[in-house]
Formats: sequence, structure tokens, C-alpha cells
Amino acid sequence: MVNFARNVLALCLVSSLVACGGSSSSGGNGKVNGGTDANNEHYISLSAIKYNSCTERPYSDLDIVFHGSDGKPVKSTKTNVQGAFYGPLPDGAKHVSLVAQNPAQIFTYLDVTPGTNLSRLYLADNTEACVCRDVEVDFSDAAWAVDYFDVLDENMNSLDFPYTTKSATVEVCPSESEIYFLARNYSTQQALAAKIDVPLGVDKVSVNSSDFSHVGVKVASPELEPGHYWQYSYAADESQRMVFANWGDDAYIFPTMLKTNIVQRSHYSSESIANTTVSLSAISAAVIDENGNVANNPVPNLDMSLFQSFVGQSSPQRMAYDFTGIDPRFAMTGWRFEFRDNDGNLNSWRIYTALKDEIPDLSFGDVYPEPVGDVSLESFRIYLYGYEGAPTELNAYRKFISNKPEKSVYSSERYQKPVWGLVNVRVQ
Repeated sequence: MVNFARNVLALCLVSSLVACGGSSSSGGNGKVNGGTDANNEHYISLSAIKYNSCTERPYSDLDIVFHGSDGKPVKSTKTNVQGAFYGPLPDGAKHVSLVAQNPAQIFTYLDVTPGTNLSRLYLADNTEACVCRDVEVDFSDAAWAVDYFDVLDENMNSLDFPYTTKSATVEVCPSESEIYFLARNYSTQQALAAKIDVPLGVDKVSVNSSDFSHVGVKVASPELEPGHYWQYSYAADESQRMVFANWGDDAYIFPTMLKTNIVQRSHYSSESIANTTVSLSAISAAVIDENGNVANNPVPNLDMSLFQSFVGQSSPQRMAYDFTGIDPRFAMTGWRFEFRDNDGNLNSWRIYTALKDEIPDLSFGDVYPEPVGDVSLESFRIYLYGYEGAPTELNAYRKFISNKPEKSVYSSERYQKPVWGLVNVRVQ
């Protein structure tokens, strides 16, 4: 199937770039299936999760395909009722893919021969509607917030209060058991926050003055290199829900309410080439301490030569690349193809590989036949992943990320300084 991907890329992308003068994209605890050691040599382990904005649940009967070194399938199996798989790598297998259907979501992991814990894998589930409910929030007992402050919800949207009431309506989804509010007075530079419990089935709650007991600490503006800008800061609650995400340098944290506070710095550039738009993002994240100070984690230095190098090394006959030497913190490459099949469904295929490799012509047998007919590529992305201080050999890095805590990831110092790179190619 990589031949299919290469041919689509060559038709929609590579040839146009060359003609225009171009130079020649989760973490478990290492235990699944009753605590078996997931890092045993030559064993594969994983736990697949279906998710939408309301729920998460095990992805049972998910197809797993093992490929040989040439990319051809050698064996297939499925996840169990808990959405898990643990077992030895079949004879002759080198790579593994997970394949969800209708529309297709494919996750391929190259070179898993040493034995790999793929940890928790999240696959979007659009088969069931997520129904959220409206909750009325009465601020009568905190009228000062409505009269003298701008009251915002956890998504930083200002609440709309009718003139005759002190109530507003917010949307609450089944997975949420609390809601957050921020009261800002821009002239006095005050910021106060409240956390309100919303039990399942409740459609009306009240906010008291005492609920706004969490005093904001202003986040210090980090020093950025020329051409870089501070993207946004946010807090994460115990369920890892993002709260008070804020663009720019006028941000506050509330350490007495939310312990995990993160800032992301990034650099962005884009270029139009023939019938494509190529955009490039370099991102780093770091922890904000309780005093509002941001830890140092430099943004990776990326430029368009990264993508031009890939174009120069690849062709419809081979898909080779070398991203070593870009930044010493990068350890893994991700690829994502999005294309529409004959029925108009958007299919997604992700491949996770080393920083330098050649992707074989992967196929999936009867589990997922190669698309035929008029197939259109919508987007193509290259991701680079890493952490400061993490191992950079592919399977050592996989083991490193498989040991991330499922929750409160940033509470562990080992995982406080991630970096990413992204090349996004969109066909116009």
C-alpha cells in the first residue's frame, strides 16, 4: 500500500515541487493483560481505546496485522474484549499495524522486532453521538463577578448574562463532573477562579462568592528567540481536560486549584508551492511553577529544508528519508496520510518509524484491501517527536514513552520537556 501512497504523493506533490524548483505525527504503565511484563523481548503489547468527546471504552476486536520486512502480511489477529493484546511476535514478522474500519484508521509501527509496548492507543469513534446537556449556572450569590468582572468559562469564552438575571448557560458533557469559571478584571489586573461540581443529571447549579477563592498568579513572559512566539498556556485537571487555554502573554494560573500548568512555545511558517501549501511548526512545552515562572525548553530549529530533503530522497519507487541531525532531542518520526476513497470517506493512515529509514510497501491482505479507482490525497504530514534527556534509539524511546503515567504526565520530571516538529502539506 505504500506504493499507493507513493504514487499519490508523486502525482499530487513531488512532481509539482520539483517542477517549481524544490531541492533534489499516549501513555500506559507498561502493564496489560493482568500485569504481564509488557517489555519482554520479542513480545508485543498494547491497549486500544475508542474515544469521543463523551466517553472512552475498550476497542475490542480491533484488527492487528503483522508484516514481514518486505511489508507483506504474515499473520493477523484481534484485540480481546478489554481492547488489549499481548503475545509473541510471529515468525517472520517485523512490523505491526492496527486497522479500524468504516472509515479506516490505520496505525503502523515499523521495526518492532526487539519487542515493544505500544501502550494505550486512542482511536476516534464517530459511530455514536455524544450528547451533552445544558446546565444553568446561577451567579446571584456572586453578583459582583457579573457586575465588575468579565466571567469566562473553562474554554475562555465570555458568559452571556441577560440583563434581567444573573444566570448563564454552559454545556456539560457526560465525562465532565465539574466546571470551571474565571473572573477577570482587566483594569485592576485581578483574576479569580472557581470550580463547581456538577453531578450527572443535575441541570442547575449555583456559584457563591466563596467559590472564587483561587487567586490567579500571572505567568511570566518567557524570553523567546527572534521569530518565535509564545503559543498558549493551559492547565490540566485530574482527567487531563484542558482548562483556561490562553493565547498570548496575558495569562494566569491557579495553583491552589489546578496543579498542572503548561506553556507551549512555537514557531510557524508556510509556503505555497504549485498546487500545495506547505506549513511547518516547531513546538516545545514546559511546566509553569506555582510562582508563574516557565521552565526553559528551547523551540526546535526547523526550516523548509527538512521537507525538501524528503522530496529529494523519495520517488514513486522508494520512500526514504533521513531526519537525523535536525535536533538532538528528536527520536521518532510519524507520517500521516489522509485520503478519500471512492465512497467519499476520509481515511487516515499513520506510520511511526525511526528518524532515518525507508518505508516498505506495506499491505494488509483481506483486512484492508488497497484502495482502487479515483482516490484523492487531502493532506500529508510529517511529525517529529522527542523529549529532552530521553533516549533517541527508536525502541528505547518507545519503552520510555510507554512508561509515562496515564494521568498527570507532567508530574514526572522525565516527561516535562517534550518537543515536536510538524510539516503539513495540504493539496489545494
